[in-house]
Amino acid sequence: MRCLIRNITRKRSGLVHDDKPYTSDHISIGRAPAHQIFISDLRVALNHARVTQTPDGKFQIQAQALSGVRINSETTGMGNIAVGDVIGVGACTITVAEPKDGYDLILEVEQPKGGADDDITLESRSTIGLENTALSKRTWSWALFSVIFAVFFIAPL
Repeated sequence: MRCLIRNITRKRSGLVHDDKPYTSDHISIGRAPAHQIFISDLRVALNHARVTQTPDGKFQIQAQALSGVRINSETTGMGNIAVGDVIGVGACTITVAEPKDGYDLILEVEQPKGGADDDITLESRSTIGLENTALSKRTWSWALFSVIFAVFFIAPL
């Protein structure tokens, strides 16, 4: 099967895409760099899924990880895909586009950018901090000062 994998990147100036043609009997998806669709997300397994062509000419995706894949927001282990379907693997979305220019399958891969937005989201969901304990920062600082004073000034006397 001839497949075109289009990696889409969103920038301030618009969409930028990088096309890579492949001729293979399957397209592999995963976190390992050797895969045709490489997804750098820790929620994705090293060998996460595989897209193959069935004998009747349709395309099928098979999950090789226990978490499965999402086809049009439905989590499944295996399913047929067609033009317009959206496949979700981790935070990545893969859209099946209309084949043209002699390709059997065109997959548009869009990965969200990691960065400051993810950190802010993570901090907002976090419950770790001194404000969640019974003592305030001032109490902790006076307690630590008292211990240091006792160990290094009073004990040697």
